[in-house]
Amino acid sequence: SGASRKRDVSMMGRLNYRYNDRYLVTFTVRRDGSSVFGRNNKYATFPSAAVAWIVSEESFLKNNAKWIDMLKLRVSWGKIGNQAISAYGTLTQSATTKYVFGDGGNTSIGIYPSAMGNNNLKWETTTSTNVAIDFQLFQNRLSGTLEYYNTKTNDLLLKQNLPIMTGFPQVWTNLGEVKNSGVEVTLNSVNLQTPKFSWSTDFVFSYNKNKIVSLYGID
Repeated sequence: SGASRKRDVSMMGRLNYRYNDRYLVTFTVRRDGSSVFGRNNKYATFPSAAVAWIVSEESFLKNNAKWIDMLKLRVSWGKIGNQAISAYGTLTQSATTKYVFGDGGNTSIGIYPSAMGNNNLKWETTTSTNVAIDFQLFQNRLSGTLEYYNTKTNDLLLKQNLPIMTGFPQVWTNLGEVKNSGVEVTLNSVNLQTPKFSWSTDFVFSYNKNKIVSLYGID
């Protein structure tokens, strides 16, 4: 039914470049639109970029460190959007009610605004930065990843409580900013491998920190 339908549209362009099997670059741009947002901000643009350097292919390392099978450094940055609200949530909505005028009067049906709209509601945006090292050592007997990430989310999609005298309990709005950062370490080892038996170990360490940077943008 029309009460639950929404329409999304997305366009994306990507450019990949690889030079000398050791330098890699990727650029991406997304243009997303959703009918759930107000008429002033239905569309948003989300760019991203990633750069990688395969250090193990450099002659100064390839010829002098035979125990390094692969060593790669990579950095990425990008934005993504969130539109997780129900269809028509940004529109002013109406409801009906029944009312009797006086004793023994006829019942009348009235229409009143039941939800406040927000034409300026926009996409919740998350900006992420990642720095990582990928490695494989000793003929792939030991491999893993060391990664640091920093993520900020702005214009969170939240329902803000309104004073009772407005006649509306809540309204969808963009509020605050949160930050998420941390470190992840992944190690994989092949301890023993024979034609009939193998023994491997996986180790994962993660440290994460969450912070509310701002609630209403004025604090």
